[in-house]
Formats: sequence, structure tokens, C-alpha cells
Amino acid sequence: MNGNMELLRVEALVKHFPIRGGIFSRVKERLKAVDGVSFSVPKGSTLGLVGESGCGKSTVARGIIRLVEPTSGHVFFKGDDLLAFDSDSMRAARRKLQIVFQDPYASLNPRMSVESIIGEPLIVNRICLSKDERRKKVAFLLEKVGLSSDLMKRYPHEFSGGQRQRIGIARALSVDPELIVADEPVSALDVSVRAQVINLFLDLQKEFGLSYLFITHDLSLIRYISDYVAVMYLGKLVEKAGVDKIFDSPLHPYTMSLISAVPIPDPDVKSGRIILKGDMPSPVNPPDGCRFHTRCSQKMPICSIEEPVMKEVKDGHQVACHLVS
Repeated sequence: MNGNMELLRVEALVKHFPIRGGIFSRVKERLKAVDGVSFSVPKGSTLGLVGESGCGKSTVARGIIRLVEPTSGHVFFKGDDLLAFDSDSMRAARRKLQIVFQDPYASLNPRMSVESIIGEPLIVNRICLSKDERRKKVAFLLEKVGLSSDLMKRYPHEFSGGQRQRIGIARALSVDPELIVADEPVSALDVSVRAQVINLFLDLQKEFGLSYLFITHDLSLIRYISDYVAVMYLGKLVEKAGVDKIFDSPLHPYTMSLISAVPIPDPDVKSGRIILKGDMPSPVNPPDGCRFHTRCSQKMPICSIEEPVMKEVKDGHQVACHLVS
């Protein structure tokens, strides 16, 4: 995964949320949302982070840009550890490190016009100091995301979900970022507009040389947009590889089950779907050993005792599983 220059490298990222209780609000337990996640995003590439809902994907996204403060670990962006930055340094770093949120209905301020929503980062970062400059920049960005510049005086409630997400993308682009963290950016959209927004991401990547950390639970989407894939389960990564290796020769039983669930548009081809038993365990009290062993049909005695470590099998294909020697 490190064939190109690394733009982002995450090392042993941990985020535990304290659960308080009692009259003194003491910490009773900790929710282990992210528990030692490591990966990298090469410059100009897309890493797809995939897993079931509740596995910790969005917490990883928010931890990287410090919308939530990680418990421990390192996040190196262009060689600098973001977790060592003070608030002023982090604010400056966010010019090159932006996020597009999942819900376009909640991520835009309903009291601000489109011009103000996209223009605000320009004011904060002192990019376009005059109103005329900002208006021209906003018009340029709206055109780039497929919206008319005539719409800049309108408010979010006047747009569809797909249009709102395009506005969110334009806001992220306003400060000329190098990396965009896309946190389930199309899951709240109608199926009919998802492909349009995904193709917009790809077009913008080509035009501006962007890198993406693309977070989703949709495997078919991951195959379409990603160069590399990292598979996450219950706060940990279980497999990492190039997109073709993940889909053509998955090694972890969890990855195999996810890929088997991807619909095949051919009625004559049997899907061979692998059905997982039970639900994902609670991140408050994850199982000992391999966290997937409670649902794995291929588990061995060691799986419930010893936690597997991530190891490279061949040509950058890494997996954390006792089944793989």
C-alpha cells in the first residue's frame, strides 16, 4: 500500500469512550470504538474503509481530523503528527484535510445561504478577503460540483439530498484540500443519485489530484471507487490489500462473508452467500482472542484465546487471522 508517497499514515489509533454511571458519574466501563487501527493513504489514491455499521469506521474518520480526540496513537499527515498539534496548528492543517459528512440534511446550517456556507471557510482561512473574490470562488465551486452559480442565494431546504451533498463537497473543496475524508457520503441519498455523486468524486479526484479516505459499508461502491481496501470489524482492521486482491482472493472469513453478500447481476450465477450467525458483539465488552471468532464458521481453539496480529501474506496483502499462516 506504500508504492506511492504516503499522504496520510495512521498508526495504532485508539478511541475509547468512557461510560459513566452512579451519582458521582464515575467511569464504569469503556466503549472500545477504535482499538489499534493502522493504515496509510498514498497521494492521489483512494483507500476504502469498509465494515458493518457500528464497527468504528466513522470514529476513525472523526479521530483523524480530531473532531473527536483519540485516546492514543498517531496520525501522520505529510509527515507531521496531527495528534501533537495545538488548536491553531490543527486549524491550519485542516485546510489540507477536509471531511464530507454522511447526512447532507444535518451537515449544512439551515440559516445560512449556499454562498455563506461555501464562503465561510474562505473567510476563516483568509483565502478570499473581498466579497467579490469570495462570490467568484463560490460560483466556480458550484459549477465544479454540477450546480448553477445562480443558486448561491438559496438555502439548504430548497435543495434535494443529492444537491445538498454537492454543496457539502463544494464547501470541502473551498480551501484547496489534498485529502478528503468521505464518511458514508452517499448512504443517505436515493439510489438514483448515488452514482452521480460517486462519479463527481472521481472527476474531482482527477482534476484536482485529490486523495480520499472513503468510508462505507457498500462493497460494490468500494470496488468502483477505491484503489486500496481496509476491512474493519469491531474496532480493529482484519484485512488490507489492493482492491483487486480483496475482491478476487479475500483471506479473512469476515471479508469473504462481506464479498459474498454483494449482489451479482446475473440470474444464472449462484451467489454462494456466506451468512454470518448472530450479531456483532458489544464494543464495551469485546470477546477475547479474535474478535470475529464468535461468528466465524472456521474458528479454531486458538481463535478464542489469542488475538491474531496483522501480517503481510504477499505483495502488500495483509490479514489478521489464525487461519492464514
